Amino acid sequence: MLLKSGLEKIFKGKDFTLSSLALVDYVPAELIESLDVNEKRKIAGFPALEVDKDAPTTSAVQELGVGGTVALIDLLANETISKKSKVQTLVKIFGRSEDDAKLMVYGTIEAANADINTIP
Repeated sequence: MLLKSGLEKIFKGKDFTLSSLALVDYVPAELIESLDVNEKRKIAGFPALEVDKDAPTTSAVQELGVGGTVALIDLLANETISKKSKVQTLVKIFGRSEDDAKLMVYGTIEAANADINTIP
């Protein structure tokens, strides 16, 4: 109460009502492993996290597998392949969006567009 009244005097108009924290004494490890992040947050009394529904549910590494990931790294590291060809390969072979491919090869879309629009 002392802390609450002190804070309310300093920060007029703000509410510093404290609510009780419900602690969980024991949750079996098997149960914790089977819960997703939001279920764990609910047990602890926290709100669920907002999920971006447009975000991919798997990473590129999971989609490509080991062989595909190695091929992707080889493509990006290969200095004999032009950057423009790398972008086209990422789009057509690896199924990346053009913007993602440009970011992977050039670092920024602006740099990619400047290079792609130059006449050789």
